[in-house]
Amino acid sequence: MPDARVVWVPPRGSSAREVEGRGSAIMRISPVTDDDAGVFTCIVYIDVREESKTIEITGTRALSVSLSGTRIR
Repeated sequence: MPDARVVWVPPRGSSAREVEGRGSAIMRISPVTDDDAGVFTCIVYIDVREESKTIEITGTRALSVSLSGTRIR
């Protein structure tokens, strides 16, 4: 089975840029500012299938998020 293509998509106006990787991808935002507030989307592609998860940043406190157990059927 090929490695999944993983893409993190930040909200418009965020200082973060889209991040893409094979098997995994890490988006780092430092420092987090008010401009980074919004919904971040992680999309996992395997072959022609995809699944996405979202997280929302609502403040400027440090944040660590792990998306595990994502299964694509």
